[in-house]
Amino acid sequence: MILSRFKNRIISLNRTAIYNKITNHNKLVIPNLPALKMFPPFRTWFGICFFSGFRNLYLITLFLVLFSACKKQEIFPGYREINGNYYALVGVGDKMVKPHINDLIVADLKYMTLHDSVFFSGVRKFKLTIPDYPGSIDEMFIRFSQGDSALMIVDTKRFFEKDLQIDVPEFLKSQRFFKIQCRIVKVESRKQYLEEKTRFLSWLVGQKQFEKANLEIFLNMLTKYEKKKDLYKVDLINGEGDFVKVGDTLVVNYEGHFLDGKMFDSTWKRNQPFEFVYGTEMQVIQGLEIALRTMKEKERALFVMPSEMAFGEKGSSTRIVPPYTPVVFEVEIEKIN
Repeated sequence: MILSRFKNRIISLNRTAIYNKITNHNKLVIPNLPALKMFPPFRTWFGICFFSGFRNLYLITLFLVLFSACKKQEIFPGYREINGNYYALVGVGDKMVKPHINDLIVADLKYMTLHDSVFFSGVRKFKLTIPDYPGSIDEMFIRFSQGDSALMIVDTKRFFEKDLQIDVPEFLKSQRFFKIQCRIVKVESRKQYLEEKTRFLSWLVGQKQFEKANLEIFLNMLTKYEKKKDLYKVDLINGEGDFVKVGDTLVVNYEGHFLDGKMFDSTWKRNQPFEFVYGTEMQVIQGLEIALRTMKEKERALFVMPSEMAFGEKGSSTRIVPPYTPVVFEVEIEKIN
């Protein structure tokens, strides 16, 4: 028992000596950290840990102090990070209308480099799907609401190769990130989409029925016509020679009218005949392509065309001819080379 008390006394004296040695700042050099200057007890704690053999505890404590004293550096300040992509809201829409998986999103998008050089701009409609992998672009879209505007900084390689499944454009291969400016125009559920599609099809059936009725009324006013595939031809002046064939160079005059007689285009009025190689794509509308094949040099004829043979469901590129509009073309082939 006496021996035990003596041993405890020695340990106590050793601890006192260590403490005196630690608190004697002239003899001990402790790391010059701001946190230790602010909190003197830390100096004593560090010294006790170091000189009493608890070096691991000393290092852990030092690391925690340094870590807490250093603010994490942000790659893109002001942006939130999601699995290696970043986004920042710049405009807030209707928080009550948020997209869900399988909803359709209409978005106004602009792709640009980090230096704001735009390389794509347009409105796109797409289906929101379950993200295929961490870092998918869908992880950000699912966080937005209808009417939100956002800037996204996206991993270039992952977006093009995984999301779009295409090669990275050559001018972006050296860029780790690029920017997408986005505005969520509309969020549409699957049910809403089907309802809208049903309404559109009903309208379309009505339009086609209306067009068919108008065509029948117009054709009934003609004394004589011949059906050529889906066209109706009225001969005005007979031609001569062979029929038009692919590769012929044609010099053509034409005039386009609506069924009510209103003119929308005329080479005669412009005094500028149209010359082109027959069979070359994108030169004339489908109806005229078929019509010219039935004609000879010097021939003149009238062609009545339903909308699917003319400007179709979109109308003319000039917007002069509306969608689903039947038209009448008066055509003359001046010369075949």
